[in-house]
Amino acid sequence: MHNPTTHTLIGLILALTTACAVDTASPSLVRDAGTDVAHRADGGPDGVDDPTDTSVPDDVPTIDATRDTGGDVPADTTPDADADVTTDVATDVDPADTDLSCPCSGALNCCPTTTGNVCVDIMSDPNRCGGCTSTCPANTACVGGQCCDRTCPSVVVRCATLTDSCGQALDCACPADWSCVMDSCAPPRWTVTDSTAYCEDDRSGQIACPAPGQDFYGQDGNTVGPLPDLVALDDEVAYDRRNGLMVTRNPLGQEWFEQAEASCENLVMAGFDDWRLPEVYEATSLLDYGQQPVLPTAMLRWAGSVWAGQTTNPNDHRYLNTAGLLRPANAMNGVVCVRGPRRVPDFEPIRSSSVDHSTGLQWAWNVVPARPWKDALGVCDGYGADGHTDWRTASIKELSSILDLNRTAAPFTSAPFGTNIVGSVLSGSPRLDTAQHYSISFEAGTTGDDDPRSALPVLCVRGPDP
Repeated sequence: MHNPTTHTLIGLILALTTACAVDTASPSLVRDAGTDVAHRADGGPDGVDDPTDTSVPDDVPTIDATRDTGGDVPADTTPDADADVTTDVATDVDPADTDLSCPCSGALNCCPTTTGNVCVDIMSDPNRCGGCTSTCPANTACVGGQCCDRTCPSVVVRCATLTDSCGQALDCACPADWSCVMDSCAPPRWTVTDSTAYCEDDRSGQIACPAPGQDFYGQDGNTVGPLPDLVALDDEVAYDRRNGLMVTRNPLGQEWFEQAEASCENLVMAGFDDWRLPEVYEATSLLDYGQQPVLPTAMLRWAGSVWAGQTTNPNDHRYLNTAGLLRPANAMNGVVCVRGPRRVPDFEPIRSSSVDHSTGLQWAWNVVPARPWKDALGVCDGYGADGHTDWRTASIKELSSILDLNRTAAPFTSAPFGTNIVGSVLSGSPRLDTAQHYSISFEAGTTGDDDPRSALPVLCVRGPDP
Protein backbone atom coordinates (compact mmCIF):
# COMPACT_ATOMS: atom_id res chain seq x y z
CA MET A 1 0.00 0.00 0.00
CA HIS A 2 1.59 3.29 -1.00
CA ASN A 3 1.49 6.02 1.69
CA PRO A 4 2.60 9.51 0.44
CA THR A 5 3.14 10.81 3.91
CA THR A 6 5.62 8.08 4.71
CA HIS A 7 7.68 8.83 1.58
CA THR A 8 7.80 12.53 2.46
CA LEU A 9 9.16 11.87 5.96
CA ILE A 10 11.79 9.52 4.64
CA GLY A 11 12.98 12.23 2.18
CA LEU A 12 13.33 14.82 4.90
CA ILE A 13 15.32 12.46 7.10
CA LEU A 14 17.74 11.71 4.23
CA ALA A 15 18.23 15.43 3.49
CA LEU A 16 19.01 16.25 7.11
CA THR A 17 21.41 13.32 7.32
CA THR A 18 23.32 14.56 4.25
CA ALA A 19 23.54 18.15 5.56
CA CYS A 20 24.91 16.98 8.90
CA ALA A 21 27.49 14.85 7.17
CA VAL A 22 28.70 17.78 5.09
CA ASP A 23 28.94 20.14 8.07
CA THR A 24 30.90 17.57 10.06
CA ALA A 25 33.34 16.98 7.24
CA SER A 26 33.93 20.71 6.61
CA PRO A 27 34.22 22.59 9.95
CA SER A 28 36.19 25.49 8.33
CA LEU A 29 33.37 26.34 5.99
CA VAL A 30 33.11 30.10 5.22
CA ARG A 31 29.80 31.26 3.80
CA ASP A 32 30.04 32.58 0.24
CA ALA A 33 28.51 35.89 -0.67
CA GLY A 34 27.32 34.09 -3.80
CA THR A 35 25.92 30.64 -4.43
CA ASP A 36 27.64 27.57 -2.91
CA VAL A 37 28.61 25.13 -5.65
CA ALA A 38 29.69 21.54 -5.12
CA HIS A 39 32.88 20.35 -6.76
CA ARG A 40 34.73 17.14 -6.84
CA ALA A 41 37.56 16.92 -4.37
CA ASP A 42 39.93 15.99 -7.15
CA GLY A 43 39.24 19.28 -8.94
CA GLY A 44 37.47 17.64 -11.85
CA PRO A 45 33.94 18.35 -12.96
CA ASP A 46 31.24 16.77 -10.93
CA GLY A 47 29.96 13.50 -12.29
CA VAL A 48 33.07 12.87 -14.43
CA ASP A 49 35.52 10.26 -13.20
CA ASP A 50 39.21 10.96 -13.53
CA PRO A 51 40.76 7.52 -13.86
CA THR A 52 44.30 8.87 -13.30
CA ASP A 53 43.51 10.53 -9.91
CA THR A 54 43.68 8.02 -7.05
CA SER A 55 44.24 10.48 -4.19
CA VAL A 56 40.58 11.11 -3.53
CA PRO A 57 37.72 8.78 -4.13
CA ASP A 58 35.71 9.70 -7.15
CA ASP A 59 32.40 11.37 -6.81
CA VAL A 60 32.96 12.56 -3.17
CA PRO A 61 31.38 16.00 -3.07
CA THR A 62 33.03 18.87 -1.15
CA ILE A 63 31.89 22.39 -0.31
CA ASP A 64 33.56 25.44 -1.91
CA ALA A 65 35.31 27.34 1.01
CA THR A 66 36.13 30.51 -0.97
CA ARG A 67 34.03 33.60 -1.48
CA ASP A 68 32.55 33.52 -4.96
CA THR A 69 33.28 37.02 -6.35
CA GLY A 70 34.00 36.04 -9.87
CA GLY A 71 37.14 34.06 -9.10
CA ASP A 72 38.51 31.87 -6.31
CA VAL A 73 40.56 33.87 -3.71
CA PRO A 74 42.37 32.75 -0.52
CA ALA A 75 40.08 31.88 2.33
CA ASP A 76 39.44 34.54 5.06
CA THR A 77 41.45 33.56 8.11
CA THR A 78 40.62 36.68 10.24
CA PRO A 79 39.18 35.67 13.64
CA ASP A 80 35.51 36.38 14.19
CA ALA A 81 34.76 39.59 16.10
CA ASP A 82 33.23 37.61 18.88
CA ALA A 83 36.11 35.19 19.11
CA ASP A 84 38.28 35.08 22.23
CA VAL A 85 41.58 36.83 21.44
CA THR A 86 44.41 37.48 23.89
CA THR A 87 45.96 41.02 23.63
CA ASP A 88 49.54 41.72 24.72
CA VAL A 89 49.28 44.58 27.27
CA ALA A 90 52.99 45.36 27.05
CA THR A 91 52.68 46.47 23.44
CA ASP A 92 49.02 47.43 23.13
CA VAL A 93 48.37 49.92 25.98
CA ASP A 94 47.20 53.48 26.41
CA PRO A 95 50.18 55.34 27.99
CA ALA A 96 47.81 57.80 29.63
CA ASP A 97 46.12 55.01 31.55
CA THR A 98 47.51 55.09 35.12
CA ASP A 99 44.74 52.96 36.55
CA LEU A 100 46.91 49.86 36.45
CA SER A 101 47.88 47.34 39.02
CA CYS A 102 51.53 47.30 40.09
CA PRO A 103 53.13 46.05 43.28
CA CYS A 104 54.22 49.65 44.10
CA SER A 105 55.05 50.64 47.65
CA GLY A 106 54.72 53.95 49.43
CA ALA A 107 53.99 56.97 47.26
CA LEU A 108 55.09 55.33 44.02
CA ASN A 109 52.75 55.23 41.05
CA CYS A 110 52.23 52.49 38.48
CA CYS A 111 53.05 53.63 34.94
CA PRO A 112 53.05 51.60 31.71
CA THR A 113 56.05 51.39 29.42
CA THR A 114 56.76 49.54 26.19
CA THR A 115 58.37 46.75 28.19
CA GLY A 116 55.89 46.52 31.03
CA ASN A 117 54.62 48.44 34.02
CA VAL A 118 57.01 50.27 36.36
CA CYS A 119 56.73 51.93 39.74
CA VAL A 120 57.83 55.59 39.70
CA ASP A 121 57.61 58.68 41.88
CA ILE A 122 55.73 61.14 39.69
CA MET A 123 56.56 63.90 42.19
CA SER A 124 60.29 63.79 41.37
CA ASP A 125 60.80 61.77 38.18
CA PRO A 126 61.60 64.22 35.33
CA ASN A 127 60.48 61.63 32.76
CA ARG A 128 57.06 61.22 34.41
CA CYS A 129 56.53 64.47 36.28
CA GLY A 130 53.02 64.75 37.70
CA GLY A 131 51.81 61.90 35.47
CA CYS A 132 52.98 58.90 33.49
CA THR A 133 53.14 60.83 30.21
CA SER A 134 54.58 64.19 31.40
CA THR A 135 58.26 64.69 30.55
CA CYS A 136 60.15 67.77 31.75
CA PRO A 137 62.11 69.86 29.20
CA ALA A 138 65.89 69.87 29.23
CA ASN A 139 67.62 71.78 32.06
CA THR A 140 64.59 71.46 34.33
CA ALA A 141 63.84 69.23 37.29
CA CYS A 142 60.68 67.65 38.68
CA VAL A 143 59.85 69.15 42.05
CA GLY A 144 56.55 68.37 43.71
CA GLY A 145 55.11 67.05 40.47
CA GLN A 146 56.01 70.25 38.53
CA CYS A 147 58.71 70.86 35.95
CA CYS A 148 60.88 73.62 37.45
CA ASP A 149 63.76 75.53 35.94
CA ARG A 150 66.45 75.05 38.56
CA THR A 151 69.31 76.47 36.52
CA CYS A 152 71.45 78.82 38.60
CA PRO A 153 71.69 82.32 37.12
CA SER A 154 74.95 83.43 35.55
CA VAL A 155 75.10 86.16 38.19
CA VAL A 156 74.11 84.90 41.63
CA VAL A 157 72.61 87.95 43.32
CA ARG A 158 70.55 86.26 46.01
CA CYS A 159 72.27 83.56 48.01
CA ALA A 160 69.87 82.96 50.91
CA THR A 161 66.39 83.33 49.42
CA LEU A 162 66.95 82.34 45.79
CA THR A 163 64.05 80.37 44.28
CA ASP A 164 63.44 78.48 41.06
CA SER A 165 60.63 79.02 38.54
CA CYS A 166 58.24 77.09 40.81
CA GLY A 167 59.06 79.11 43.91
CA GLN A 168 61.10 76.31 45.45
CA ALA A 169 64.31 77.12 47.33
CA LEU A 170 67.33 77.02 45.01
CA ASP A 171 70.85 76.59 46.32
CA CYS A 172 73.32 78.37 44.05
CA ALA A 173 76.84 78.87 45.26
CA CYS A 174 78.53 82.25 45.40
CA PRO A 175 81.83 82.60 43.52
CA ALA A 176 84.81 80.88 45.07
CA ASP A 177 85.96 82.49 48.35
CA TRP A 178 82.86 84.72 48.48
CA SER A 179 80.37 84.50 51.35
CA CYS A 180 76.64 85.12 51.73
CA VAL A 181 76.02 88.45 53.50
CA MET A 182 72.68 90.30 53.55
CA ASP A 183 71.27 87.73 51.11
CA SER A 184 74.00 88.74 48.64
CA CYS A 185 77.33 87.27 47.64
CA ALA A 186 80.14 89.29 49.18
CA PRO A 187 83.81 89.12 48.14
CA PRO A 188 86.50 88.38 50.73
CA ARG A 189 87.67 91.98 50.30
CA TRP A 190 86.85 95.09 48.34
CA THR A 191 88.55 95.44 44.95
CA VAL A 192 89.80 98.95 44.25
CA THR A 193 89.20 98.99 40.50
CA ASP A 194 91.58 100.53 38.01
CA SER A 195 90.93 102.89 35.09
CA THR A 196 91.63 102.51 31.38
CA ALA A 197 95.36 103.03 30.75
CA TYR A 198 95.94 106.68 29.95
CA CYS A 199 99.10 108.80 30.33
CA GLU A 200 99.93 112.52 30.08
CA ASP A 201 102.91 114.80 30.44
CA ASP A 202 102.77 118.12 32.27
CA ARG A 203 102.14 120.35 29.26
CA SER A 204 100.76 118.91 26.00
CA GLY A 205 98.32 116.32 27.30
CA GLN A 206 98.13 112.66 26.27
CA ILE A 207 101.32 110.74 25.54
CA ALA A 208 102.22 107.10 25.09
CA CYS A 209 102.66 105.59 28.52
CA PRO A 210 106.41 105.79 29.26
CA ALA A 211 108.72 102.92 30.11
CA PRO A 212 110.60 102.58 33.40
CA GLY A 213 113.33 105.19 33.69
CA GLN A 214 111.61 107.64 31.32
CA ASP A 215 110.04 110.93 32.36
CA PHE A 216 106.47 110.65 33.72
CA TYR A 217 106.83 106.94 34.37
CA GLY A 218 104.85 105.80 37.44
CA GLN A 219 101.48 107.35 36.69
CA ASP A 220 98.20 105.46 36.82
CA GLY A 221 98.42 104.31 33.18
CA ASN A 222 101.59 102.32 33.98
CA THR A 223 99.73 100.09 36.41
CA VAL A 224 97.26 97.57 35.01
CA GLY A 225 94.52 96.45 37.41
CA PRO A 226 90.96 95.13 37.20
CA LEU A 227 88.46 97.49 35.58
CA PRO A 228 84.86 97.87 36.79
CA ASP A 229 82.84 94.86 35.69
CA LEU A 230 79.19 95.90 35.43
CA VAL A 231 76.44 93.71 34.03
CA ALA A 232 72.79 94.63 33.59
CA LEU A 233 70.39 92.50 35.61
CA ASP A 234 67.50 94.27 33.87
CA ASP A 235 66.71 97.75 32.59
CA GLU A 236 66.69 99.18 36.12
CA VAL A 237 69.53 97.50 38.00
CA ALA A 238 73.19 96.79 37.25
CA TYR A 239 75.50 94.51 39.20
CA ASP A 240 79.22 95.00 39.85
CA ARG A 241 80.81 91.56 39.63
CA ARG A 242 84.01 92.86 41.24
CA ASN A 243 82.44 93.77 44.56
CA GLY A 244 78.88 92.41 44.58
CA LEU A 245 77.40 95.91 44.52
CA MET A 246 73.96 96.47 43.01
CA VAL A 247 73.26 99.93 41.61
CA THR A 248 70.29 101.67 40.00
CA ARG A 249 70.97 102.34 36.34
CA ASN A 250 68.75 105.43 36.16
CA PRO A 251 68.68 108.35 38.62
CA LEU A 252 65.47 108.54 40.61
CA GLY A 253 65.40 112.28 39.97
CA GLN A 254 67.01 115.51 41.19
CA GLU A 255 66.56 116.01 44.93
CA TRP A 256 68.06 117.61 48.01
CA PHE A 257 70.16 115.29 50.15
CA GLU A 258 67.51 114.53 52.80
CA GLN A 259 64.95 113.73 50.10
CA ALA A 260 67.49 111.60 48.21
CA GLU A 261 68.36 109.65 51.35
CA ALA A 262 64.68 108.92 52.02
CA SER A 263 64.05 107.95 48.37
CA CYS A 264 66.73 105.25 48.54
CA GLU A 265 65.61 103.99 51.95
CA ASN A 266 62.03 103.62 50.68
CA LEU A 267 63.02 102.06 47.36
CA VAL A 268 61.92 98.51 46.58
CA MET A 269 63.60 97.22 43.44
CA ALA A 270 64.75 93.81 42.16
CA GLY A 271 63.06 92.28 45.21
CA PHE A 272 65.23 94.19 47.72
CA ASP A 273 64.26 96.96 50.11
CA ASP A 274 67.67 97.78 51.68
CA TRP A 275 68.83 100.40 49.18
CA ARG A 276 70.89 103.42 50.27
CA LEU A 277 72.94 106.29 48.92
CA PRO A 278 76.45 105.21 47.89
CA GLU A 279 79.58 105.84 49.91
CA VAL A 280 82.38 107.70 48.14
CA TYR A 281 84.52 104.57 47.64
CA GLU A 282 81.49 102.71 46.20
CA ALA A 283 80.63 105.45 43.70
CA THR A 284 84.22 106.01 42.56
CA SER A 285 84.75 102.26 42.08
CA LEU A 286 82.23 102.41 39.23
CA LEU A 287 84.04 105.25 37.43
CA ASP A 288 86.74 105.05 34.78
CA TYR A 289 89.10 108.03 35.03
CA GLY A 290 90.87 106.96 31.84
CA GLN A 291 87.96 107.98 29.60
CA GLN A 292 85.44 110.75 29.18
CA PRO A 293 82.88 110.85 30.51
CA VAL A 294 84.20 108.98 33.51
CA LEU A 295 80.78 107.38 33.98
CA PRO A 296 80.10 104.11 32.11
CA THR A 297 77.10 105.68 30.39
CA ALA A 298 76.16 102.55 28.44
CA MET A 299 75.45 100.83 31.75
CA LEU A 300 74.75 103.70 34.16
CA ARG A 301 72.62 106.50 32.76
CA TRP A 302 73.84 109.16 35.15
CA ALA A 303 73.50 112.31 33.07
CA GLY A 304 74.84 114.68 35.73
CA SER A 305 76.17 114.92 39.26
CA VAL A 306 75.02 112.37 41.84
CA TRP A 307 75.03 112.17 45.62
CA ALA A 308 77.92 110.22 47.17
CA GLY A 309 78.48 110.23 50.92
CA GLN A 310 78.23 112.72 53.75
CA THR A 311 80.31 113.76 56.73
CA THR A 312 79.24 113.36 60.33
CA ASN A 313 77.93 116.90 60.03
CA PRO A 314 74.33 116.39 58.84
CA ASN A 315 74.60 119.58 56.78
CA ASP A 316 77.84 118.63 55.03
CA HIS A 317 77.19 116.36 52.03
CA ARG A 318 79.16 115.32 48.95
CA TYR A 319 78.40 114.69 45.30
CA LEU A 320 80.36 113.44 42.29
CA ASN A 321 80.25 115.51 39.11
CA THR A 322 80.62 114.24 35.54
CA ALA A 323 84.41 114.70 35.74
CA GLY A 324 84.54 112.37 38.75
CA LEU A 325 85.34 115.17 41.21
CA LEU A 326 83.96 114.99 44.75
CA ARG A 327 82.52 118.34 45.78
CA PRO A 328 80.63 119.83 48.75
CA ALA A 329 76.91 119.98 48.00
CA ASN A 330 75.01 123.23 47.68
CA ALA A 331 72.22 122.24 45.32
CA MET A 332 70.01 119.34 44.26
CA ASN A 333 71.74 116.39 42.63
CA GLY A 334 70.84 113.14 40.94
CA VAL A 335 69.71 110.25 43.13
CA VAL A 336 71.29 106.85 42.51
CA CYS A 337 70.99 104.03 45.02
CA VAL A 338 73.15 101.03 45.83
CA ARG A 339 72.86 97.95 47.98
CA GLY A 340 75.18 95.21 49.15
CA PRO A 341 77.67 94.50 51.92
CA ARG A 342 79.57 97.53 53.18
CA ARG A 343 83.34 97.59 53.35
CA VAL A 344 84.91 98.19 56.75
CA PRO A 345 88.52 99.52 56.74
CA ASP A 346 90.86 97.19 58.63
CA PHE A 347 94.40 98.51 59.01
CA GLU A 348 97.18 96.39 60.46
CA PRO A 349 100.51 98.13 61.25
CA ILE A 350 103.65 96.50 59.78
CA ARG A 351 106.76 98.40 60.96
CA SER A 352 106.76 101.47 58.65
CA SER A 353 103.56 100.70 56.74
CA SER A 354 100.01 99.40 57.24
CA VAL A 355 97.94 96.85 55.33
CA ASP A 356 94.27 97.57 54.85
CA HIS A 357 92.86 94.03 54.91
CA SER A 358 89.55 95.28 53.51
CA THR A 359 91.27 96.04 50.17
CA GLY A 360 94.66 94.30 50.39
CA LEU A 361 96.47 97.60 49.75
CA GLN A 362 99.59 98.41 51.76
CA TRP A 363 100.29 102.06 52.58
CA ALA A 364 103.67 103.55 53.52
CA TRP A 365 103.42 105.78 56.56
CA ASN A 366 105.99 108.21 55.27
CA VAL A 367 104.39 111.09 53.38
CA VAL A 368 106.72 112.19 50.60
CA PRO A 369 107.27 115.97 50.75
CA ALA A 370 105.58 118.16 48.15
CA ARG A 371 106.96 118.21 44.64
CA PRO A 372 105.70 118.73 41.05
CA TRP A 373 103.86 115.89 39.34
CA LYS A 374 106.75 114.93 37.03
CA ASP A 375 109.10 114.42 39.97
CA ALA A 376 106.45 112.92 42.23
CA LEU A 377 105.56 110.09 39.83
CA GLY A 378 108.91 108.34 40.18
CA VAL A 379 109.55 109.02 43.84
CA CYS A 380 107.78 105.85 45.01
CA ASP A 381 109.38 103.63 42.35
CA GLY A 382 112.01 101.55 44.10
CA TYR A 383 110.94 102.71 47.56
CA GLY A 384 112.17 99.99 49.90
CA ALA A 385 109.81 100.19 52.87
CA ASP A 386 109.27 96.94 54.76
CA GLY A 387 111.25 94.88 52.29
CA HIS A 388 109.16 95.71 49.19
CA THR A 389 110.36 97.49 46.06
CA ASP A 390 107.10 97.63 44.10
CA TRP A 391 105.73 100.83 45.62
CA ARG A 392 103.97 103.34 43.36
CA THR A 393 102.27 106.72 43.51
CA ALA A 394 98.67 106.16 44.63
CA SER A 395 95.90 106.67 42.04
CA ILE A 396 92.80 108.76 42.68
CA LYS A 397 90.72 105.59 43.19
CA GLU A 398 93.22 104.20 45.68
CA LEU A 399 93.27 107.50 47.59
CA SER A 400 89.45 107.60 47.57
CA SER A 401 89.38 104.14 49.17
CA ILE A 402 90.91 105.54 52.38
CA LEU A 403 88.79 108.71 52.49
CA ASP A 404 86.55 108.38 55.54
CA LEU A 405 83.87 111.06 55.83
CA ASN A 406 82.45 109.40 58.96
CA ARG A 407 85.28 110.74 61.11
CA THR A 408 84.38 113.61 63.40
CA ALA A 409 87.29 115.79 62.34
CA ALA A 410 90.02 116.14 59.75
CA PRO A 411 91.98 114.40 58.45
CA PHE A 412 89.15 112.37 56.93
CA THR A 413 90.97 109.07 56.71
CA SER A 414 91.24 105.93 58.79
CA ALA A 415 94.75 105.29 57.54
CA PRO A 416 97.42 105.73 60.25
CA PHE A 417 99.12 108.78 58.73
CA GLY A 418 98.58 110.89 61.83
CA THR A 419 98.66 114.62 61.27
CA ASN A 420 101.26 114.36 58.51
CA ILE A 421 98.61 114.93 55.85
CA VAL A 422 97.89 118.61 55.44
CA GLY A 423 96.07 120.08 52.48
CA SER A 424 95.81 118.14 49.21
CA VAL A 425 97.70 115.00 48.19
CA LEU A 426 98.84 114.37 44.63
CA SER A 427 97.56 111.30 42.73
CA GLY A 428 99.11 109.43 39.83
CA SER A 429 95.91 109.86 37.77
CA PRO A 430 95.86 112.50 35.04
CA ARG A 431 92.62 114.18 34.10
CA LEU A 432 91.87 113.30 30.50
CA ASP A 433 92.82 115.96 27.90
CA THR A 434 93.38 118.74 30.42
CA ALA A 435 97.12 118.49 31.25
CA GLN A 436 96.00 118.36 34.88
CA HIS A 437 96.01 115.61 37.47
CA TYR A 438 93.60 114.56 40.19
CA SER A 439 94.28 115.25 43.85
CA ILE A 440 92.48 114.59 47.12
CA SER A 441 92.12 116.63 50.29
CA PHE A 442 91.79 114.57 53.46
CA GLU A 443 91.43 117.86 55.28
CA ALA A 444 88.31 118.98 53.36
CA GLY A 445 87.05 115.57 52.25
CA THR A 446 87.00 116.52 48.57
CA THR A 447 88.89 115.79 45.34
CA GLY A 448 90.25 118.30 42.85
CA ASP A 449 92.28 118.74 39.68
CA ASP A 450 95.57 120.60 39.85
CA ASP A 451 98.20 122.01 37.56
CA PRO A 452 100.89 119.30 37.33
CA ARG A 453 103.56 121.93 37.96
CA SER A 454 102.07 122.63 41.37
CA ALA A 455 103.93 120.91 44.23
CA LEU A 456 101.91 118.48 46.36
CA PRO A 457 102.86 115.70 48.82
CA VAL A 458 102.72 112.06 47.74
CA LEU A 459 101.48 108.82 49.31
CA CYS A 460 103.08 105.53 48.24
CA VAL A 461 101.07 102.33 47.96
CA ARG A 462 101.59 98.76 46.84
CA GLY A 463 99.50 95.63 46.35
CA PRO A 464 96.97 94.33 46.68
CA ASP A 465 98.74 91.43 48.36
CA PRO A 466 101.16 89.79 48.23
